[in-house]
Amino acid sequence: YLVFPIDIANKLLKKKETLMLNNGIGLIGVSNKKVVTLLKATKSEKMRNHIRLLSLAKVNKVSN
Repeated sequence: YLVFPIDIANKLLKKKETLMLNNGIGLIGVSNKKVVTLLKATKSEKMRNHIRLLSLAKVNKVSN
């Protein structure tokens, strides 16, 4: 998910909606009073176990 202030998120949605939909990217707009999901993220294909393990290892390395 990408998270931006609501006004920026709306502009981004208008300009790049097709790109985000094609890549399964979600978009959230936030303000001081509310949070709005403008696009829901979708999985384009099932993640393979070795890729998931590699991603977890990278996150663990960065956080330590």
